[in-house]
Amino acid sequence: MKKDFKVSGLHCGGCAASLKLELLDVNGIKDVAFDEGLKLMTVEGEDIINDDVKKAVEVCGFDYLGEA
Repeated sequence: MKKDFKVSGLHCGGCAASLKLELLDVNGIKDVAFDEGLKLMTVEGEDIINDDVKKAVEVCGFDYLGEA
């Protein structure tokens, strides 16, 4: 399963890398990809829970803007 989310505050590859590491610690998430220009994040895994994604995004200091 794949889900797209809108995220703001990603300004560089380092931002994306730190968020990816945080998200990969979330149960069920297998991979994360970013389109920084569109502020879009694609999360791949099983049983992806939006609230868990939101929490991980906010823990890293970025703005969770919801599912795309």
